[in-house]
Amino acid sequence: ASLLVQWALPLARAVVDLLAAATVGLLLAAAVLLPSPKDLLASAAARAARLASWLAWTWAVLTLAVVVLAYAETFATTLADSLDPTKLLSFVSQSPPGSAWLVAASLAAFTGVVARESDRPLGAWVALLLAIGATLPPAVTGHAASAGSHDLATSSLVMHVIGVVAWVGGLLSLIWYARTDGRYLPLATGRFSPLAFWAFICVGV
Repeated sequence: ASLLVQWALPLARAVVDLLAAATVGLLLAAAVLLPSPKDLLASAAARAARLASWLAWTWAVLTLAVVVLAYAETFATTLADSLDPTKLLSFVSQSPPGSAWLVAASLAAFTGVVARESDRPLGAWVALLLAIGATLPPAVTGHAASAGSHDLATSSLVMHVIGVVAWVGGLLSLIWYARTDGRYLPLATGRFSPLAFWAFICVGV
């Protein structure tokens, strides 16, 4: 592939991973870490959900960019050549990595819609599960899916991804909350602590 593609693809994937973790973390804050009544998201939780919606849409758009870059990298072509709609359609319909990235982009966009419309804790939970689901398709269609003992490799990779996004995302959401409000930071940190412990175990295993 061209030099531009060789640099742009890993950078784009790194930003996508960071956006995924931040989105999951903010929705985790809205659904679990920050206090809310049963029937309505409190103001801080609602702000976390709204910010998560914007991050999720950005995540979806950049994931589509990754599809284009992945095509260019797979077929060792230029970025301009990879913008052909016919070739991209064939890539996402016939290539497992291409399909996985398209599914991830779709789930991320849907996460943004649900998070935007969420005014209850249940809505934040649904958006959180969608966001976690959006992180998994690229992981389960990579090298682990075709390697020896692929069932074990794929299962462990799923645990790893969920552990990482919950752990890193939760930390990012606590930093955001500490800098924007912080009134319930001790409560949020106390709720995050056991979750972070189990996420650490998953990542370590």
